[in-house]
Amino acid sequence: MRALDIVRLRLRSLFRAADVERELDEELQFHLRQRIDDGIAHGLEPAAARRTALLAMDRIDLAKEQCRDARRLRPFEDLVRDGRLALRTLRRSPGFAIAAILSLALGIGATSAIFSVVNAVLLRPLAYAEPDRLVVVRHGSTVASPSVFLAWRERTRTLDRIGAAEYWAPNLAGSERTEQIVALHVSVDVLPLLGVEPQMGRVFTPDEEHAGADHVVVVSHAFWKNHMAADRDGVGRGVTLDGERYTVVGVMPQSFRFAPFWADADVWAPLVLDSRRADTGASLRVFARLQSAVALPRAAAEMNEVTAVIDREQGHTVAGAEVIPLLDVVVGGVRPALLVLLAASGLVLVIAGTNVAHLQLVRAASRERELAVRSALGASRPRVVRQLLTESLVLGAAGAAAGLVFTFAAVRILIALAPASLPRIATVSVDGRVLLFALGATLAAGLVFGLAPAIRGTRFDVSDSLKSGGRGMGERGGRSALRAAFIVSEFSTAMVLLAAAALIVRSFVSLLAVDSGFDPRNVLAMDVSVTGTRSAMPSVRPEFYRELITRVQAIPGVQSASAINHLPIAGDIWLFPFAIDGRAIARAGERPKATYRVVWPGYFRTLQIPMSAGRDFTAADRVDAPHVVVVNELLARRYFPSGNAIGQRLAAGDLDKPDWWSIVGVVKTVKQASWSEPDREEIYVPYLQSPLYLQNPKSFATYLSVVARTAPGVTPPFAAIESAARSLEPGAVVSHPTTLDRAIASEFVAPRFYMLLVGVFAAVAVVLAAIGIYGVMSQSVESRTREIGVRLALGAGRSQIVRLIMGYGFRLALAGSIVGAVGAIGFGRYLRALLFGVEPSDPATLAVVGVTLLAIACAASYLPLRRAIAVDPMTAVRCE
Repeated sequence: MRALDIVRLRLRSLFRAADVERELDEELQFHLRQRIDDGIAHGLEPAAARRTALLAMDRIDLAKEQCRDARRLRPFEDLVRDGRLALRTLRRSPGFAIAAILSLALGIGATSAIFSVVNAVLLRPLAYAEPDRLVVVRHGSTVASPSVFLAWRERTRTLDRIGAAEYWAPNLAGSERTEQIVALHVSVDVLPLLGVEPQMGRVFTPDEEHAGADHVVVVSHAFWKNHMAADRDGVGRGVTLDGERYTVVGVMPQSFRFAPFWADADVWAPLVLDSRRADTGASLRVFARLQSAVALPRAAAEMNEVTAVIDREQGHTVAGAEVIPLLDVVVGGVRPALLVLLAASGLVLVIAGTNVAHLQLVRAASRERELAVRSALGASRPRVVRQLLTESLVLGAAGAAAGLVFTFAAVRILIALAPASLPRIATVSVDGRVLLFALGATLAAGLVFGLAPAIRGTRFDVSDSLKSGGRGMGERGGRSALRAAFIVSEFSTAMVLLAAAALIVRSFVSLLAVDSGFDPRNVLAMDVSVTGTRSAMPSVRPEFYRELITRVQAIPGVQSASAINHLPIAGDIWLFPFAIDGRAIARAGERPKATYRVVWPGYFRTLQIPMSAGRDFTAADRVDAPHVVVVNELLARRYFPSGNAIGQRLAAGDLDKPDWWSIVGVVKTVKQASWSEPDREEIYVPYLQSPLYLQNPKSFATYLSVVARTAPGVTPPFAAIESAARSLEPGAVVSHPTTLDRAIASEFVAPRFYMLLVGVFAAVAVVLAAIGIYGVMSQSVESRTREIGVRLALGAGRSQIVRLIMGYGFRLALAGSIVGAVGAIGFGRYLRALLFGVEPSDPATLAVVGVTLLAIACAASYLPLRRAIAVDPMTAVRCE
């Protein structure tokens, strides 16, 4: 009980200090009056009795201090007093306080804003049960075939559950019109392994995974709300997808998202694999949950061994398996970029803190007499250092408060500017972890950047400082060296950021300069799907697309039209193994692969893809005509270096039973997947001669992307194209209308976003570094005023003064640039994932950035230089 009383009394002394002090004063005054009354009672005069009482109590003030010490709260009370003194001191120097707070706010705010993105994208767990146990399983480094997945499911011992998903884009029949939606075929284990229960109804049962089972689907909350009017009795209702009726058996909660590879799905349907046990075509994304006692390396080793056996059994090249945490798959592509941005914002904080440290050092020099007086009155050096550190922490706290305001605004801007491809960007917010990060940055900035100025600023001789009459300490060697070190560190950090920004800008320019192989200007594109309609029938579908293209070409302003199975830069690439007639066919797994495109006649003319040799496809390239292909220049050059590709034959796809096609044309190489990826060999086949159409005409190409080139200045006739499609087939779905210019522009959104942010950080770093060297030069000129006056009085020319002052600033900037160049080379290694067409250690970039920083340093030294050469010798000498 006594211990609790002590704690209670100490807390009361800490948080109700005024009341405790008043009670202490009243109690001591009571004891003093008692002693005075006792003295008077013993015959002393009142004045003598009072003096005797005071001596007996060893002075009231000392008694109060002893009582305060007994509470053992001195450190807390000193901290409060130091804080109040720091606030009063900063109020007397508003210019210094504002400059320091704004610098720290900029650094802390920028770093916290980027950390909020890193936190949401990289650090926050996925919204599933035990997300750290969720993994993605790949066959080698690619998706898996149904045969491999089924073998995995039967043989794995380290995975608790394993499921597969396959992309599906069905047409949803509505009361007013048919539309295309995003859906997934998923195996029975996919939704349960995520550990998210449906909001209503149920998920799939094992029986529903087999052929012949009732058509059932689970829908998203958004689908239930938008297409089922949020009907509480929606479970059991039917929806029509691709012309077939499905029953809704469950509705997922609003918070549920499942988009590690695709856009958020609206519908999930059972994945039926009964008839695909021998299917070796890779199309499945496989997900699994580790058993509770199994570590990732053990599961990876087991799956690799099991897959090697399966590969040998199925006659594949042994590829093994990869087991990767789901979070790494979701965010793996953006992790390097976000970490680079976080490092760049941290460097801005370093420069801002260094500037504040320099300001504090200069301010400590101007307060030397004040600090000397405190030392003369008994304050120890550690006590003075603690006071200066408290001022740094107060500055840091004020900077953090202002920085958080900046953080909230910056987060909104980041969300608005971020590319749509950035995963989990919608979840970015300033949460408790971000606030803790800002608090840590504040403490680090206050202590790290306040400690050196506090220690260096208290190294003085008390007697000399008091004799100086408060005129300041002048330029002491140690403090001059510390300020120089600050500037060198600022310039080296700015050099790293500016070099990174320059490399990213050069990379972006290189991306813009890439030749796509086609002319995207004035080209419209839209997907036209006839799934589930009469025109989806193999015998009718070719006529539908032929007539549609004819009608599109007849629209006023349209110069040409055609169709393709996948647009360039659409993100969907089919890679088929191929072989050249007359040459040995390589073993499975070692065969060369080419991008495979199915096109309609007129496609090359519409996209203005130059024909290097031979001819384009024509209407005569029908099913019963000799099979022909067009290849790109890369394939022709690599496999027919003598230039005799026309007339040669090749086969693609199933090379065990090759179907040989004659090469009738060679076209320019086109960027199919990404601007930054290397060019690939390409094979174009006519729609009616595609082996996929010939082998499975019922399901192949039930949608195509129709492209149309219009005359310059013509308003895109999207409505007219959609009307033409629906007039031919009322159930046709026309979706994703766009222009190729707009589609290609999305390729540059992410690089532009990273370039913009790193560029802003670099610009801020350069400005702060310029301000820093200006402050150092100004202080140097002010402290050397007498020296300059003496030099001028002894006959030194003003050109010598110019070399003296400019040389000092130039040497500091040069040292910072040299150190920064080394740091930029090291930092460049982490930029490699963001660069295209430029090396991280590009010497030309480093040289240009170094010269730029030296020019900025000279410009920042100009005003102090003007003051230096304007000094009147006699005035300068008399001022001391």
